[in-house]
Amino acid sequence: MKSARLQTAQTSAGDNCDSTPAFPVPPHKIAKPHNGALNGAFILDVEPAPTAQPPSPQVRAGNPAEKVPCYRLLSASDLADLPPLTWLIRNVLPTTGFGAIFGASGCGKTFMLLDLCHAIAAGRDWFGRRTKAVPVVYLGLEGEAGLKQRVQAWQIQNDGVAPEKRLLFITQPFDLLSPIYVNALAECLLSAGLNNGLLVIDTLNRAAPGADENTSTDMGRIIQACKELQQRIGGLVLLVHHTGKDSSKGLRGHSSLYASLDVVVEIAVSGTLHTWTLMKNKDGKDGISGAFSLAEIEVGLDEDGEPLTSCAVVEEQTVEGKPSVKPPGGKNQKLILDAIGQALAALPLDQANEPGSKNRMALEDVHALAAKVIGGDPSRAHAQAKSIIKNLKAQRHLIIDADYVSLP
Repeated sequence: MKSARLQTAQTSAGDNCDSTPAFPVPPHKIAKPHNGALNGAFILDVEPAPTAQPPSPQVRAGNPAEKVPCYRLLSASDLADLPPLTWLIRNVLPTTGFGAIFGASGCGKTFMLLDLCHAIAAGRDWFGRRTKAVPVVYLGLEGEAGLKQRVQAWQIQNDGVAPEKRLLFITQPFDLLSPIYVNALAECLLSAGLNNGLLVIDTLNRAAPGADENTSTDMGRIIQACKELQQRIGGLVLLVHHTGKDSSKGLRGHSSLYASLDVVVEIAVSGTLHTWTLMKNKDGKDGISGAFSLAEIEVGLDEDGEPLTSCAVVEEQTVEGKPSVKPPGGKNQKLILDAIGQALAALPLDQANEPGSKNRMALEDVHALAAKVIGGDPSRAHAQAKSIIKNLKAQRHLIIDADYVSLP
């Protein structure tokens, strides 16, 4: 295997000048497909790292046989003609760079991130902002079971499925401080055509086992690994991180992390209202924010027949810091709410509680009506119906009181 050689710009441009900068892959750490590997898996062939050598005098003097990068001088007009900045999420996340989303434990980071990832993978608007559809890879290092339920909750909430070939997950261990792991991940994404997209690493703590986040040395190694990974795969690398004991101080760990980031988003919660706020945007405006709540969703039954639940994001519009009612999201939510409205309107007047009061239906009848609207397998439809009704209540489209349902 040939060694990569550091090249320097020669003193004068000529036919041998290559205007495209080269970023060679270290040849001693390359994951290669193996004939015996299953399903396109990669097995690492690792050779000892070559000793770095300074450029030869021939290169310094300008060897005609060498292809070396050349510097290009740009005028103000040249800069003005460069392509404009592009966004994954308009004015929130850039298409390329290194960023972080952080917040205290329990603030809803992962739920919000999954909603964000689905939006980018599908190219749908997110909190009223345009997105660019690109491949998304979610490195979930905090447990497969919990991640599975959260994805299921999103699917039920949004009446859909994740884009199969554009949103993919990795749940195996990963170590940012190991060049072997970093290289293997880069090779995996490149070979699958998932470069120039969004890579989410959830969380920094799990991705750097044993590292001391408070020291400049370890944090510097983490930053360097993330930037090298981003150079290899392109797109945006997004870390998920926590606050420290004092949440007002922002990201946990050494301050060099914040300084190195292109974009930083904070997640916070007050009561039932969650918010995301753009704390740093190197190439745009800071302070952009959005509000959301978390709807509890039943995703199935455990081995004892008890409900399994998770949560999904419900976008909120706020008026003076308080959530206002947002239109129902998803086809089934709209159809079910319409069906309930029609059923309540059709009730005989003598079924009203008292003069001037609102008609209401028994909760079990509403579940049955919703399951009929959904159709398909009865048990599955009933479980999904219960989750949607609970969700419509959380969104303040329905009032449920003493096992009776009415409209606001």
